[in-house]
Amino acid sequence: MKGNPWPFLRIAHRGAAGLEPENTLRSIEAALRLGVEMVEIDTRPCADGTLLVVHDDNLSRVAGVRQRVSESTRKELQSIDVGKGEHIPSLDEVLDLLRGRALVNIDQKLDDLAPQLLTAIDRVSRREEIMLSGHAPRTFAQMRALAPEVRLSRSLDARWRGTPRRLLARWTTAGARGEAGRIIARGRAAQAGALTLDYRLASPRVIAYCKRAGFAVLVWTVDDLPTMRALRAAGVDGITSNRPDLLMQV
Repeated sequence: MKGNPWPFLRIAHRGAAGLEPENTLRSIEAALRLGVEMVEIDTRPCADGTLLVVHDDNLSRVAGVRQRVSESTRKELQSIDVGKGEHIPSLDEVLDLLRGRALVNIDQKLDDLAPQLLTAIDRVSRREEIMLSGHAPRTFAQMRALAPEVRLSRSLDARWRGTPRRLLARWTTAGARGEAGRIIARGRAAQAGALTLDYRLASPRVIAYCKRAGFAVLVWTVDDLPTMRALRAAGVDGITSNRPDLLMQV
């Protein structure tokens, strides 16, 4: 599935992560109240197989405790405060909150999750409201076979060793063509219809080449208005931000 069937997307990163505890129901509700078109969340299974909405396996960053999601049951994790009295929600809880209110971008932190993801989606959401992002080749392949209605977006980050190449892509046509070719090849290998790019990869020429190849281009994570406005002017199809309050001004 190529291209972007939706209008420009303001995408709330882990809910309103710059305003509320990330990936919590409180954070997601805050983003919804601001009017975003899409909410990005992260999911991974805990020890009993339940899919939870949490980015890190180690909870030291979000909760200040040395406990691993992969080694804990949902019941054990429910008592952990991840900020402002919030707990780690299940994927079902989050999809139920978002159903019919915003599109959902699910970044799966492990591969081979397609059957579990699809079960949750079919139980409490709608396939056409879901996009899977990240780099999970087996999950992507399984989802294409099981539910082609679910859209896929191949994520690419900007590693420091690629800085010279990114500079060439920003200032020269040949550099942009080469960088875009690398990005497009990865999107095609994943058979994705969209690309989710670290915003530092998204020079105007690279965006144009990727869109010409049939991909929707989404960028992450942008938290200042001037960069948001420049990226929208350059033609991106969506911007992901920790600050949906600012993003709604774009």
